[in-house]
Parts: sequence; C-alpha cells; structure tokens
Amino acid sequence: DSTTEAYLTSDGALTTAGNLTLTAADDTDSQTLAIASTVDGTLVNDEVGAAAAINLVDAVNEASIGGSPDITAADVTVEAIMNHDIGDDDPDGVHTSSATAISGAGASDVGVAGALALNIANHESNALIKSGAGADINGADLLLSSANKSMSTATASHELVGGDHGVGASVALNIVAEDSRSAIEDTASLTGAHDLTLLASGDHTMTTTAEPGAEGTTAIGAGVALAIPNGATEAVIGTGTDLTLGGALTL
Repeated sequence: DSTTEAYLTSDGALTTAGNLTLTAADDTDSQTLAIASTVDGTLVNDEVGAAAAINLVDAVNEASIGGSPDITAADVTVEAIMNHDIGDDDPDGVHTSSATAISGAGASDVGVAGALALNIANHESNALIKSGAGADINGADLLLSSANKSMSTATASHELVGGDHGVGASVALNIVAEDSRSAIEDTASLTGAHDLTLLASGDHTMTTTAEPGAEGTTAIGAGVALAIPNGATEAVIGTGTDLTLGGALTL
C-alpha cells in the first residue's frame, strides 16, 4: 500500500502575504514477473510447466483541508496530482502496474503448461475540503484539483506445449479501479471564497493479453483475457451549509 498526503488541519488563523498551496504528488509503479522453467522435452514422463504472477496495488494520493481554519492568502490551491519530472521523465507521471506470467513447455509424452497473470490495482487522487470542516478563506480564490493517470497490463503466455498430448492454458485478469475526486464533502462548509474552481481529470489505459499454445498428436490450447475497469472522475459540491461566492463557480 502507498499513501501520499498534504493536509492542513487547524482551528486557528493562518496568514500569508502570498498564495497557500497544498500539493500531494504521486507516481506508484509495481510489476510482477513469473517465468516457469521449461521441462526437458526429451523426457517421456508427464511433466508440467506453470507460472503465476500476482500484482496487488493500493495507492492513495490526497490533499485536503480539515478543521476550522481562518485563512488569509492571495489564492488557495489544494491539489492531488501526478508526480512527473519533465526534465528526465523519471518519474514519468503515470501509475504503471503489470503482471506477466510465462509458463514453460511440457515433456514429450504428456505436456501441460499453465500461465496465470492477475493484476489488481487501485489508485485514488483526492483534493478535498474534508467532511465536517469549516474553512473561511477571507476573499481568496480556491482551486481544488485532482489528476490520475495510469497504465495497467496483464499478460499470460507460454511456449508451445509439445509431446504426444499437449495442453496449454493462459488466463489474464486485469482488475483496475481509478478515481479522481475534487470535492467539498458533505457537511463541510466554505465561507469567504471569491472564485471557486473544482477540476478532476483521469487518463487510463488497460492492456490484457492471454496467449494459448499447444501442439502434439492431441493438442488443446485455451486462453482467457478479462479486463474489468472501474472508478470515477468527479468534481463535487456536497450537501451542507449554503455556499455563497463573491465571484465565479467553475466545475
């Protein structure tokens, strides 16, 4: 699990001559690789070459204001963004998760090979005025901004299974939940805001591949690739006290 946080929780006064910015920046990468040794094809026994790669990721990136702060600043920004070094592109600003399983080939009599690749990833980016908070920003502009970008891959493959009888099965499961949320949460109150802007963005790519393979007098090859995307990209003003602005509202 990975948690990146930037938060202000206060019941007092905070004054700055410039801008107040809370930034949480994250780029979580996780990869697993399983390779099964190839069984010697000259063996006449029944042999199995199997590989399973399982990758589990849970990453939360959050910037927030809580408590009841009395803020005096030119502008207030609360942002949960991708961590991207534009100089050398490391980190590259993309959550990358992958599971790759490559099974080996079986023996010369009965060869069985199986590959399982399971990638389960959850990434959240949240920019929030927390539930129960009561923030007074005394005429400043407020920006709540969240961004989430990901690339998720599950690949199951194997060498051709030979022998008199060959069975080769591959299963790739790619289960991903991606959320971007900019919100004044339920029961939170905001007073003294001039312009209020809530921005949320998401950019997600999933690739799921299962490559079956079998050969022999009797050959059975099967492949199952299943991708399950989930998540939400939202800018929300929740229920609570009345919201009065001195300027524009942008969602």
